[in-house]
Amino acid sequence: MKKALFTLAAVAMASSSFAQGFITFSNAGIPNAAGTGSYNAAILRPDGTTGAGAGFTVGLFAADGTLLRSQTFAGTSGFFLNQGDLQVPNSPPGSTPTLTIRAWDTAGGSFAAATTRGEGSFTAQPLGGPNPNPALPAIFTPGLTGFGNEATGVGFVMQVVPEPSTYALGVLGLGALAMMRRRKS
Repeated sequence: MKKALFTLAAVAMASSSFAQGFITFSNAGIPNAAGTGSYNAAILRPDGTTGAGAGFTVGLFAADGTLLRSQTFAGTSGFFLNQGDLQVPNSPPGSTPTLTIRAWDTAGGSFAAATTRGEGSFTAQPLGGPNPNPALPAIFTPGLTGFGNEATGVGFVMQVVPEPSTYALGVLGLGALAMMRRRKS
């Protein structure tokens, strides 16, 4: 009997150490830090208007850069509404990992290649899921509390990233100016 209880306890401890926490992926109706209400954290266009619009993708990334989930915007509201709960790898229930939300122009294919993009990082509230202590109830799955500015309702403003050719032309122009100045001396 003792061996069976010991084995059961060992299995429970091992399985809880492999459990992964959950977070709700939505930037509307985020519970505020005080726990007294909620706020929205819109993603804004480079001109400051609400919404990234159609043709933009938003993704939630783990601290190591792993994409946890992405969603293409269906409209111009700037909100990705209740995309559901998702697991955060290597982050057990109750942990508070740093996560990053990125938005980018889908035509670019990826965040790194996009010419319009933005990002915001935050430390998550304790992730939900089975409690590591089986005698206690499960941990509530949090929202994106900490993402964006609670007072202004802005998650972040995307920026237009100049193409590399713009930088190359600038360097060539500076080089030409330097050569012209040298010839006059």
